[in-house]
Amino acid sequence: MVKELNEIVDVYDNEFARILKYELNTNLLMEYRRLNEAQREVKEAIHFAQKAGLGIFLFDLFSYEVWINILMGDIEQAERSLQRANEIRPKENATPVELISLYRSQLEYHLYRLKEAIRNGDQQGSIGFGQQAAKSSRRLLRVSRKAAQHRTESYKLTGVYYWLTKKQKKALKWWHKAVEEGEHLGARLELSRAYFEIGKRLLEPNSKYGMLDGIKAEDYLERARMLFEDMDLQWDLDELSRVPGDEEHAVPRPG
Repeated sequence: MVKELNEIVDVYDNEFARILKYELNTNLLMEYRRLNEAQREVKEAIHFAQKAGLGIFLFDLFSYEVWINILMGDIEQAERSLQRANEIRPKENATPVELISLYRSQLEYHLYRLKEAIRNGDQQGSIGFGQQAAKSSRRLLRVSRKAAQHRTESYKLTGVYYWLTKKQKKALKWWHKAVEEGEHLGARLELSRAYFEIGKRLLEPNSKYGMLDGIKAEDYLERARMLFEDMDLQWDLDELSRVPGDEEHAVPRPG
């Protein structure tokens, strides 16, 4: 589709086709974790959308930029991008399919901050970011009823929120829903990352559970590995290789 849109742009110099190409390719590169390329694409796209006055696309692009910056570890830039997206949101009549990208990125941001606060023993920060993550999760779940794009992710991330706040039974309930929905939608990419999240969390020292739906942590990681390899998701394979306690399934890092 990106290739076809590029051909339309080349032939007709059409602004709408160009912004669709930018948006689709940014999303594709981001989901495949080709992060440097995704960052370059989204910056170019934002510049074009600003110049062309395409506000609703700009809102979506800043939402993507938040998530790209989180994955790259630039949390300050992610915060600035999130602020820009939230500034634009009241000015645009955004539909659920546009809002869901913002709410996903917003929840990812608050979960990052919550994990950071927990790791640093910051009790006040843990409470504050926990409350913000809960609010972001409710927003994402609400809009995901109408937009399927990140529905599997919305269930997975809600499970992460409950796991981080020591409500493991609730986390497992949401991860069960994530797997069920991912299988129902045929969302292999999202399903592979749900398997990975479940397996990784069940292997943590503080986990009270060794299985979900009768499946062991190691088997979830093996399912994730098979899908990662099938879809050539090298970034995810590298992440899998760093999971403690799963040396049997570890994938050697390149080099």
